Amino acid sequence: TGLKSIDRNASGREVIVMLDCDAYHHPRSIFYASKASSVLDAIVTGYRWYLLRDLYSVLYNTVSSIAFEYMGINITRIVWGGLTAMPLSAVKSLGLEEKFREELSDDAVINREARKNGYRIVFCSKCISLTPAQKGFRSFYRWAVRQMIIVRLYTPLGFKILMLIYAINTLILLLPVILILIGTPLEILVPLAVLILGYILIGAVRAFISLRNYSPGSIYQDPEIERDKKLWKYIYIVISSLRAPLILSILIAARISRRFVWRGVEYCIVDKGSRAVPCSMSTRSYQPPA
Repeated sequence: TGLKSIDRNASGREVIVMLDCDAYHHPRSIFYASKASSVLDAIVTGYRWYLLRDLYSVLYNTVSSIAFEYMGINITRIVWGGLTAMPLSAVKSLGLEEKFREELSDDAVINREARKNGYRIVFCSKCISLTPAQKGFRSFYRWAVRQMIIVRLYTPLGFKILMLIYAINTLILLLPVILILIGTPLEILVPLAVLILGYILIGAVRAFISLRNYSPGSIYQDPEIERDKKLWKYIYIVISSLRAPLILSILIAARISRRFVWRGVEYCIVDKGSRAVPCSMSTRSYQPPA
């Protein structure tokens, strides 16, 4: 993540914009975020979109786009450090530069410190950046588990709620199979199947709305921006509507993980899952917080 300073605008506030160097940020998205941050005196976050052009980008987006469902609610809104604008005064008063050196996730640090100190966090729905997806299912799964490990470390309650939600959703999807195996009468199965199809349809509509609202191709209408491929848009809608078992498996893997690699460094999870330290540190050099 790079740190970029934006000139003062009419409000007189200087704004700092954090940008991921491996994502494409449309000039308008940077303008919207910096302008809103300065005018509102708030931390303004964008988010990412994986261009839908193969199975891997569909899988990345299926996991990543979960965040869109929570961005509209203040209490569940998160900060995405890949495109975040904030007043320079907030960066200084929150001591973010120092805290970035001490913590794993800049996103989580901004989110935690802003809420602790009463700073407003605003989601800019027009500030969506195109992010590349790596090839290979193993790379995808490791990335997804690592994302959920960060959620587990920084928002343990939110992680538990996610596990509960996706455990219930997975059970709903698997319920017909379970009932068939135990010999449930057809007159019970048919109406239940209709209800579950309705549940799947809701998931498909949710994915369609994400496509319409958050795909950079739809937002900017810029001919220079590569658009999602039509076939993979349909596949994204289908997979997203049936995503619960996949997400649950990722959450379980994150829950039982004891070590992970983050930005080239291997970390070990300690203190009963509440903290991660470089595995290169000896047990003698690590002192748990008082």
